[in-house]
Amino acid sequence: MINRQGQRGLGGFGLLILFAGLGFVMLIAFKCIPVYLNQMKISRAVSAVAMDAPGSVVEIRSALQRYWDIEDIDDLSPRDVKVVRSASGRRLSYDYEARRHLFANVSLVLEFGGDVPLAGPMP
Repeated sequence: MINRQGQRGLGGFGLLILFAGLGFVMLIAFKCIPVYLNQMKISRAVSAVAMDAPGSVVEIRSALQRYWDIEDIDDLSPRDVKVVRSASGRRLSYDYEARRHLFANVSLVLEFGGDVPLAGPMP
């Protein structure tokens, strides 16, 4: 028979490893959540401007700048959102990466992109 009296749960070292793992996961979550919320603001702003479909590129950029000012968007400027023309029509396109410092010389790099068709006539 095996004596299980000494095996009564998680020991001190196991608990330390568990808390270290949870702390690391929480650190990454606390760094990633604001970046993803910012991406959601960017996506919503680009979609809203694409639905309104101002005529010229200057009008599109000024509409984007209004959204950027209201929503306090970081990591991407309205100048980085490109108006792309194709056979199927115009669309707003953006690609960017967000870098967040984790600790020491370790950073977290998240890449985002989007492509939204413009509604309305082509000027």
